[in-house]
Amino acid sequence: MKEEEDLKYISPKKFHEVFKEISDHLYETIFEKNDKDLFFDRQKWINRHTVWSTYKDTSEFERDYVYHGDIETISILIGQLVIFNRIIKERSEGEFNLPSGEVPLYLKQVNETPKGKNRDYFDISTGKLMKKWAKKNKKKIEDDVQNMKKRSIPKKK
Repeated sequence: MKEEEDLKYISPKKFHEVFKEISDHLYETIFEKNDKDLFFDRQKWINRHTVWSTYKDTSEFERDYVYHGDIETISILIGQLVIFNRIIKERSEGEFNLPSGEVPLYLKQVNETPKGKNRDYFDISTGKLMKKWAKKNKKKIEDDVQNMKKRSIPKKK
């Protein structure tokens, strides 16, 4: 370990800025992906595709690379939590941490609609559907957020 006088202390980032970066990336990038493209073990992917020396590097480029890779990872994990109700883990090839007898919606290949048409869900993007719904219901969502804020603010005596 380095001598104490050689140590540099890491200053925290402003949490609201980090949350905004995650939120923006989730909304603009992750929710644009098809569900099938989010169905993988991101943590296993990181272990296979990252080099330890990259994390240890002190150059501004590598620090920035690691930071944005972590924003991507957190955004993917949140996207998985929203779409699959869990962070996807893979124990062995093709064995995922899903409840017994359950599969992701994108594997639903045939669905007869009331008009008798079949629908293939393989290319579904639940994120895009949620964004479309949110845009359509923006006023309702804003009202709900305001009501939640009002309930959480303690009243002064």
